[in-house]
Amino acid sequence: MENLKIFSIGHYVSRTGTLFLHSLLDNHPSILTIPGVIKLEKIIKKNIDNSITAFNFFEKDNPKFFDTSLLSPKDENNSGLWRLGENKNNKILTEKKIFKDNFLNYLNDNKKLTKKNIIIAIYYAYAKTHNMNLDKKKILLLHPHEKHICLKFNDIFPDSKFLIPIRDPVKVYFSIISMNKKKAKLRNQHYYPSAHLLDFVQGLEDFKNKGLNFYVIKFEDLNNKLKKKMMEISDYMRIDFDEKMLESTFGGYKYWGNSFDNPRDKYINSKNFDYNNSSLKDLYFLKLLNFKISKKYNYNSDNFKKKEILLGIILFFFPLKDEIIYIKNFNFKSILMYLKFILFFFPKRLILLLIVLKNFLRN
Repeated sequence: MENLKIFSIGHYVSRTGTLFLHSLLDNHPSILTIPGVIKLEKIIKKNIDNSITAFNFFEKDNPKFFDTSLLSPKDENNSGLWRLGENKNNKILTEKKIFKDNFLNYLNDNKKLTKKNIIIAIYYAYAKTHNMNLDKKKILLLHPHEKHICLKFNDIFPDSKFLIPIRDPVKVYFSIISMNKKKAKLRNQHYYPSAHLLDFVQGLEDFKNKGLNFYVIKFEDLNNKLKKKMMEISDYMRIDFDEKMLESTFGGYKYWGNSFDNPRDKYINSKNFDYNNSSLKDLYFLKLLNFKISKKYNYNSDNFKKKEILLGIILFFFPLKDEIIYIKNFNFKSILMYLKFILFFFPKRLILLLIVLKNFLRN
């Protein structure tokens, strides 16, 4: 395990295709990974003084890890693993007792109870429980997923490299609010218009500032340039290209994506109601917000002039269409959420504006 090169998949904002990329790498014979995204919050944040506590933290964070058929769209961290295989009825079973014994044995052999060793022990236990031949593995592929977890992983695994998918940021915004609405309805939760605008405007800067060694993949290239792109990723990871990298799978089963209402195992440029019905004002605001990353990666970025930028400043102090709908649907039961939205609206927008102006000045 200590000789495996470590790569991690993460994002700067959600809905950029990290799980799809992971599924393309999942079945490569040289890659050791675990399907989907495992939650490691407690292991990362807590002080752990013994291996049993480490295992208990992992199990509490991932209560349905050992049988993916127990997962459902209502689970926060389901990764779409409740629907696997041609007929969407396959499951990945991991024998808990065997996994736990392998996990504890690895930590006992390595003695030092560091966060690095605990995380590696999870992947080691998964591989041994599923009778994988570790001698054939060259890469340990982790999936910290969210930006703040990626930054912590960079400290835990300082020699690791990161695969960061990006996608047309304007379309990503509408994908986020669309999915958040669906999840809130499914889970009978109050919908709150939190669309990660700060993550959009910061882009990849946090990764650069923290010194991450990362490789950017345009999600759109995993459509009509799939083989070419996967060959480039193979070169970056220094492994042989394998035809299995053209199939979306987890645990050897066909993977149908993380969108619970729209199953698909390939890149599909699906229609989005919120995007198709967006206002010109919102589109202009989002283009301003994402100017830097759109320009660098050729996402139809407008060549804004200084007068247009000054005019666009006004837009930062008006709510987006999604936020207006939220306000109109006022519910007294959720009054604290509305107060939170009102109190933080202008301070958040001011922060966004300052970052955007700084980005324009640098360009």
